[in-house]
Amino acid sequence: MNYHIQVAQSPFFVKGKIISERPSLSRSSFSINSLPSGTYFWRVRASVRSGQISDWSEPSKFSVIKQKNTDRIEASDWEIEKVGGGVYIVKGNTRSGATVRIRGRETFAKSDGSFRVQISSSLSTVTVEIYDETGNKNRYVISLASGKVVG
Repeated sequence: MNYHIQVAQSPFFVKGKIISERPSLSRSSFSINSLPSGTYFWRVRASVRSGQISDWSEPSKFSVIKQKNTDRIEASDWEIEKVGGGVYIVKGNTRSGATVRIRGRETFAKSDGSFRVQISSSLSTVTVEIYDETGNKNRYVISLASGKVVG
């Protein structure tokens, strides 16, 4: 079995945004040297000698973060909206373009710094991780009842 993998700067894998393509890998791993900081997407498909080719996998995202800065990314204006059944919408403001991760869900802060993430949780608090491409980061523990930072 061979694998065809593409790595791109866009989840749509358009020409000009594909930064690496390996059409016939026989192993299930490979590496790219000197990849600049940024967010990237990858997808893969398999083929066999008889000519059968699978569909492309759903795109997956990864980020390369160069640990050169150590600034703490601030966040504020926390709002928690309980949708019901353990589902919440967490809103806030932070640095434009920062990645916000809560319980495995990610989003990017908009150009005005606002973000919105829908999560599921049976806990009373959640940990919010915020980071950017240059290694700046911060972590908050937010009460789902009050929307206040508790840790």
